[in-house]
Amino acid sequence: MKIITHFILLFFMFHCCYAQNIVYDASSIPAPLKKNVYSVKREERINFDVKAINKASYKVHKVITVLNENGKDELEFHEFTNKFVSLESIQIQLLNARGAVIRKYKKSDLMMQTSGEGLVPDGKVFYIEFPAPAYLMSIQIDYELKFNGLLNYPSYQVQMPEQSVENSVYTATVPIDLDLRFKGINTVIHPTTTDDGKIKTYTWAIKNLPALEYEAGAVSYANRYPHILISPNKFELDNYEGDMST
Repeated sequence: MKIITHFILLFFMFHCCYAQNIVYDASSIPAPLKKNVYSVKREERINFDVKAINKASYKVHKVITVLNENGKDELEFHEFTNKFVSLESIQIQLLNARGAVIRKYKKSDLMMQTSGEGLVPDGKVFYIEFPAPAYLMSIQIDYELKFNGLLNYPSYQVQMPEQSVENSVYTATVPIDLDLRFKGINTVIHPTTTDDGKIKTYTWAIKNLPALEYEAGAVSYANRYPHILISPNKFELDNYEGDMST
């Protein structure tokens, strides 16, 4: 019986690992998503959870496949922090074309430099750039930010130039008495909403979105590419409260 149980456990462990590699195998990207692209957003899950008027967490999981050197800008991480927002955790993995992990990075591997002036003199930028051992390759990034004071909510950047999207979901949860406002730019996507009487949840989901073809001399990224602006109704920053609901 012990031998059989051991075998079953090993089978499921192997199956799970194998399945994960298949998901991020570059050969599994649908052909329409490879047209006119430098990178493909394979999977993205963003969870923005508002706990109170001045407290929130922002968790990101994303996997991006870089097809050639023109997409190398995706092989980097940078995040600005200050007294109101902190980088709680981060794990970065580089994957080869088959989806197997070839290297891992953690928070202590990041470089940091001070930044900011005026109202926010204590800013810090955490960043790192990764050399590409070969193309195709993928990068998986998992990180969490904590907010201790809120004036703005993180927007949902759907895609970058010359990038297609295989699967992406942005979820925002907020107390009903606070709620939030949003506006879609260059997109007709609408969120699904649910509430349990205390918390309201907004979910934007995108699948199999082709890249926008690059046009030399076109308008700026913000004016051409799809994104969702998200804003609080009420906010508190540095012990000062405000109301933007009207």
